[in-house]
Amino acid sequence: MNIALIVAIIGFQWSLLEIAVMYVLEIAIVNVLYLFVALFTPQPLTDSDEERWNTKPTPIQPISRFPAVYYRNARFILRYVLSTGILIPVLLQALVAQFEVESIRAPSVGLVVVGITLFELHRVWQNFIRDQQYLEKSPLDAVQFGFVPLSELFIISVYVIVPVTVIIVVIGIAFEISYEARITWLAYLIPMGAVRVWFSGLDPQTDDVEVSFS
Repeated sequence: MNIALIVAIIGFQWSLLEIAVMYVLEIAIVNVLYLFVALFTPQPLTDSDEERWNTKPTPIQPISRFPAVYYRNARFILRYVLSTGILIPVLLQALVAQFEVESIRAPSVGLVVVGITLFELHRVWQNFIRDQQYLEKSPLDAVQFGFVPLSELFIISVYVIVPVTVIIVVIGIAFEISYEARITWLAYLIPMGAVRVWFSGLDPQTDDVEVSFS
């Protein structure tokens, strides 16, 4: 994803705002896919004392060729959306309001969205669908995949965007430097890439990532 954004800056002359929109869209796509998968996971939450997780779940399977869904999982997902997932549409709306709709409809934007979706669908297949692995998973296992990019966004905001902005402004004022736009964007993307590489090494299915919802 980070390489694609660098290409977009150089080749399509994207602004930092458009990059931010793509980043939030990536988070949205990841969360939508894994929240959907969470509906089909029958295993209980191991760290919850609620009675519904200590009893056998009631499956709902209106179409026999599709996996059963579980009502208790839907309640869990709703809590996640209301407490954490609501951040995504709020951020997206705020960013989209800052530039013209035509920019979002550009073919390059659509290409990146398709690429993100295909990549995440492959991960869903690899971690949940293949060999019916979802039968051995809990909804928390799926939600953790969506929580990772949200954590990544927080780290990037606090430890990349804020300090890089301060450094650029201070140096620009002190030395009266006028930065070329694309050079400035790359100054953000390089440390962002480092953060993303670090997060890509985390396994949401292990203790590397912890989410607590009940």
